Amino acid sequence: MNPDLSLLQPYPFERLRSLFTRELPAVAPARPTREIKLSIGEPQHATPTIISESLAANLAGLASYPTTQGIDALRETLSAWIARRYTVPAPNPGTQILPVNGSREALFSFTQAIIARQAGAKVVCPNPFYQIYEGAALLAGAQPLFLNTLPENDFTMDWSRVDASTWREVQLVFVCSPGNPTGKVMSLDEWRVLFDLADRHDFVIASDECYSEIYFSEGQPPLGALSAARQLGRDDYRRLMVFSSLSKRSNVPGLRSGFVAGDAALIKAFLLYRTYHGSAMGPHVQLASIAAWNDEAHVIENRRLYAQKFSEVTPIISAHLPCAQPDAGFYLWANTRATGLSDAEFVLGLHRQQNVLVLPGSYLARDADGCNPGDNFVRIALVATPEECLDAARRIESFLSFPLNRKPPMSTNDTTELQQIIDAAWEDRASLKPGTAPARIGDAVTHVLSELDAGTLRVAEPVPGTQAWTTHQWIKKAVLLSFRLEENVLMENGPMRYFDKVPTKFAHYDTHKFQTGGFRVVPPAVARRGSFIGKNAVLMPSYVNIGAYVDEGTMVDTWVTVGSCAQIGKNVHLSGGVGIGGVLEPLQANPTIIGDNCFIGARSEVVEGVIVEDNCVISMGVYISQSTKIYDRATGEVIYGRVPEGSVVVSGNLPAKDGSHSLYCAIIVKKVDAQTRAKTSINELLRD
Repeated sequence: MNPDLSLLQPYPFERLRSLFTRELPAVAPARPTREIKLSIGEPQHATPTIISESLAANLAGLASYPTTQGIDALRETLSAWIARRYTVPAPNPGTQILPVNGSREALFSFTQAIIARQAGAKVVCPNPFYQIYEGAALLAGAQPLFLNTLPENDFTMDWSRVDASTWREVQLVFVCSPGNPTGKVMSLDEWRVLFDLADRHDFVIASDECYSEIYFSEGQPPLGALSAARQLGRDDYRRLMVFSSLSKRSNVPGLRSGFVAGDAALIKAFLLYRTYHGSAMGPHVQLASIAAWNDEAHVIENRRLYAQKFSEVTPIISAHLPCAQPDAGFYLWANTRATGLSDAEFVLGLHRQQNVLVLPGSYLARDADGCNPGDNFVRIALVATPEECLDAARRIESFLSFPLNRKPPMSTNDTTELQQIIDAAWEDRASLKPGTAPARIGDAVTHVLSELDAGTLRVAEPVPGTQAWTTHQWIKKAVLLSFRLEENVLMENGPMRYFDKVPTKFAHYDTHKFQTGGFRVVPPAVARRGSFIGKNAVLMPSYVNIGAYVDEGTMVDTWVTVGSCAQIGKNVHLSGGVGIGGVLEPLQANPTIIGDNCFIGARSEVVEGVIVEDNCVISMGVYISQSTKIYDRATGEVIYGRVPEGSVVVSGNLPAKDGSHSLYCAIIVKKVDAQTRAKTSINELLRD
């Protein structure tokens, strides 16, 4: 077995299917029954009759083996089309053009043909990217090198990110113009830089142009690589191979017909490879392809339909999700960050509630330079009919108006405005009802819950350099207001059914989202949305309520309850059956707080806003509330509501002065020492 197969990652649509194997049933009461599928770039416009008629008329050709180079008539047709489309001299049909079975097959096999298998061989790819680029590179023994195409760079590839020593190892550069998924078209200046780099470092350019015929101003097609080469004096197309296809242009993705054109030396080598590869185009497909390339009427109509869809859909989507009409192609690349949902959460929620299927942007990209450039984007393929695309846009609009999915209108740092809105709403809370509250209030509350969920807002925060804490009462008000603003809805998780106002935190999580979060969740642990779980935390079967904050490296053991707004520090161990009380009301009360590096023994309870300072050990079965006497054996002092830093606490009794009775108390028996730590550190074995 080829060991390089193990390097291949699941294809985006396999990941999407895997995501939906864990999908929960719809929570919206009236989910549309008809699915609108905008996840895959598969054109749904009608197949031109000239193509289907040609196929039917030439089935006799199936009795003959086709040649790898194809018939002269097809290559001559392609040469003439290239000259018309790109305003260049007609390429030599015998040496500069080769028919292929669609651009996907050609991109993959071309990579196998030209990569010299040697240590350090690299292939540059845009990121996000068409997944064939990565797979082809890996199976050719090369290392993919990803260049992020980001909004701040106008979705262009920044060649300066690659240093000279790395360029010397690059054998192939993939470009996609118009881009998938961004629709970005490379400028002549970008081509000038790339051609210069290719000459200096002797690599080949593979220009994927399968979206080149879907543009929005008739008579103004996007710049192609052949045109750019011609304008820059590279009439021999050295080091350049262009890939094109009928799939998108002529709505025939099942025909598997396209061409490559460019450098004659590359064509010669690729033809030799294909002679053994056995990927010749069937005679009837070649004749149908001639009919397709010779006809522009159906392509013009195709463009008209796409232009109509973009003009109707883009204003609706862009009013809720940042996106713009692309330079060309049929994708909208929409940013979901403002919704408070990840791209995968957005896709799951949209399908559950509105039966519209789009693709998470993170599935189209890889982590590079510290980020996944597809995170918080979704790709919307406007390939369905105009009526279906418009319906889908309206469903997306409805999805974003559903209370659990509302778009927060303000920035994370704008807490002054948030606090003013929440405080005013709190004073008028008696009048607030689900579905009738002003949108500004609902948006502010949703924003606060999203920030609590992300850990960028906290109900309480430590005062630096002290054991004191500051409580943000207005955030507690926002949590309470959320219960007045939301209706109970049916929620299902496998065989379990819930009827509640707050969804679970992990309802829309996929593998990537869990990996990004960096924590472990053991079934059937439950955390409500609006709680935060830090990296390297472990949730055994337990419950974490809304507003709670569980910091990094903490173990939440079996049957632990972490109450609403409770604050749990770093590297804490909450042992089996521990109860950490929640405090929402009264508003002036502090939440229950467990400091860093604490160990809370099994079946212990800490409630009513008690603060356990850093580095404490609470023995098994200890109960501490605001009224519990905490007796320090060393000093004889009795304190309430606070366990001093580094204390070891056990349960005990204090006798009455007259000896008539004794009452329960918590006793500080000593300060934490190395022996104590040794007895409580076994949980470290369970963190990985």
